[in-house]
Amino acid sequence: HVNLSDNFVGYDENNKLLNRKDFFSRIALGYYLPISLETQDSIKHYKLYEITTAVDSELRDNIKNMFKQDVKFFNMEGKTIPKFDFIDLNGNAYNLDNSKNQLIALKFWFIGCGACIEEMPALNKLVAKYSKRPNVKFLSLATDSKKQLQQFFRKTDFSYATASVSDDYVVNELGIEAFPTHMLVKNGKILRVISTEKQLEDVLLRQVKP
Repeated sequence: HVNLSDNFVGYDENNKLLNRKDFFSRIALGYYLPISLETQDSIKHYKLYEITTAVDSELRDNIKNMFKQDVKFFNMEGKTIPKFDFIDLNGNAYNLDNSKNQLIALKFWFIGCGACIEEMPALNKLVAKYSKRPNVKFLSLATDSKKQLQQFFRKTDFSYATASVSDDYVVNELGIEAFPTHMLVKNGKILRVISTEKQLEDVLLRQVKP
């Protein structure tokens, strides 16, 4: 019932309001579990439940690992994306100069990732939903070769523009190790990083109306 990619209101263990930065900072310590509160409004309300000192270090490490990716994604927000100059399979260029004031939804994936492919029909519907908004672009970045991607798309329909990128850029420069991963970028700044298509849809609704 807890999704830290949600737009949520956070509370500490004493029911005091916490900003998102402090909320994630406490989760990273491994001493707290976020629990969902029942409320009358549509916004999620999460409270931190403090783990007692009697809990052993192994369990604490498991808790930290459970939310490690959520904390990592949060810490990427507001940072500048490493310089890029992507060329999609149709020869179109994507860089910081020609994407000013545009909201770019990036999908990181590779052909051997089943979950990456499984979400493509839902992502196609999302692209269609925002087709009349020229300031919203959808670009997938795959670590497969251009030839492999061209062969893949002979049998698979995907509405995102797609570019082949190196493992070095994705893993070493961006630090993305889980697939699929979605990232919203505008004017070179990372706005949000999330894991699933449903999370992307929810975040897009808060950023721009279709």
